[in-house]
Amino acid sequence: KSGWHPVDLNGIKYYLGNETGLVHSYIDNDVVNGQRYYYAVVSYDYGGDLTNNIIPSDSPMKLRVNPLTGAVSLGPNVVEVVPSPPSAGFVDASFAGDQVDHVAGSSSAEVFLEIVDPQSIKDAHTYQITFDDTLFLNQQGLAGYDTATTKSYYLVDVTNPNNPDTLINNSEHLPETDADVIDGFRLTFKNVESLGFNRDLSSWNSDSVWTFDVARYYTFNVVGSMLPFDYRVIFTEGVADTSLDLCMRTLSNGNCFPGFLQEGRPVNFKVQRQVSLTGDDAIDWQQIPIGFIDVIPYGSPDSIFNADGSRESDWIVFMDHEDDLGNPLPSWRFLLNLMPDDETHIYDQPRSGDTAYVVVDKPFLEEDVYEFTTHAPAIDVAKASSDMDRIKVVPNPYFAASAFEGQNTFNSGRGPREIQFRYLPSECTIRIYSISGELVKTIHHSSPLESGTGRWDLLTEDNLSAAFGMYVYHVDAPNIGEKIGKLAIVK
Repeated sequence: KSGWHPVDLNGIKYYLGNETGLVHSYIDNDVVNGQRYYYAVVSYDYGGDLTNNIIPSDSPMKLRVNPLTGAVSLGPNVVEVVPSPPSAGFVDASFAGDQVDHVAGSSSAEVFLEIVDPQSIKDAHTYQITFDDTLFLNQQGLAGYDTATTKSYYLVDVTNPNNPDTLINNSEHLPETDADVIDGFRLTFKNVESLGFNRDLSSWNSDSVWTFDVARYYTFNVVGSMLPFDYRVIFTEGVADTSLDLCMRTLSNGNCFPGFLQEGRPVNFKVQRQVSLTGDDAIDWQQIPIGFIDVIPYGSPDSIFNADGSRESDWIVFMDHEDDLGNPLPSWRFLLNLMPDDETHIYDQPRSGDTAYVVVDKPFLEEDVYEFTTHAPAIDVAKASSDMDRIKVVPNPYFAASAFEGQNTFNSGRGPREIQFRYLPSECTIRIYSISGELVKTIHHSSPLESGTGRWDLLTEDNLSAAFGMYVYHVDAPNIGEKIGKLAIVK
């Protein structure tokens, strides 16, 4: 349901949302450091309709302040947050290279990593993602299914290769959004539906060649096995390769049906497949065996790959699959796209120098391996030293009351007073002196890495209220540096 609920209460209606789906995260970008915030998650029901006049109702939210002590009581669905700048020298959690590395395989799908809870990130831990797929081979060495798709995935912490820790074991759900958080991060996947020819990304190296089509090889009872590679078909002036004998139809005894053998011959093209999609920017190409079906309805074979708008195209057969004995078997077939009188297609046979680039959509398969290494939040000493100049006092000067001070819980007078020091090192000592050099207060600051805020309650070492006037503060962080500044308390 969406929009305004039909039942109102004294003219006020309940808004049911706009059906954008469940949102499991929220980022508040409009907060003030030091200010105390409370966040609650509630659910609501739809209520009734105009026949029973039942309005929607919320789940309860508990947030109460004790009038005597000022203590805040929170319900299980409410949290308290005080934003703070990080400590000096803070380096946030990250993963090496800010990407998930594709270390093996050739999938064109994508893996995304998001750090959700930086404090839970493990330092220098390496994780590996692998997959199972639906492909199996039958006794003839051919694919048992029409296509190969992703079946499941694994996530393993391989930091200690002698004792790997499996975090996700054979999960068939590859989340696209709102994945579970593991070790402070979550993975999402943008998979490809199935193995197949990507017509939009495939192209010639020029715009003057007839468009082409690529599909799984299939003739009579001979069926090819689609392989997860990208290819290129290169045409030359002279002989570039020699095709293999190709049987288009077999007998029950395995021999070729008479008249269905395409004999090997010299051809003016060669086919290569991409064997490395990861690592550096270099692309490695490997030449593969080929078959050639030279269609000859109007003449003798010419060993030249061609076609025209009124006849069938020749076929280039990729023979880069193998049986158990290593004999080449077909995978894909390549032909010119026969669509006469279609203005969107170009009719011109390939010439020397023409290259067709074949892009295959490849889902996550068993050969694919992804890795990433996480780094926990840390303090960079050199950065911390330069960050000492960022230390500041808020508010400065201090007078009246500040927004981050708690409300007075008594009938009269003001509540607790506070001055904050921002961007402090996680471990340091703050000394506050009067303008005459008398030590007023010593504060030993220790905080988590993600919080660089220290506080002074405006009380002296003798637990008396600090007088109005000018003060000098000195921040001393061992092995990092020092910072001296001034602050004022105004009556």
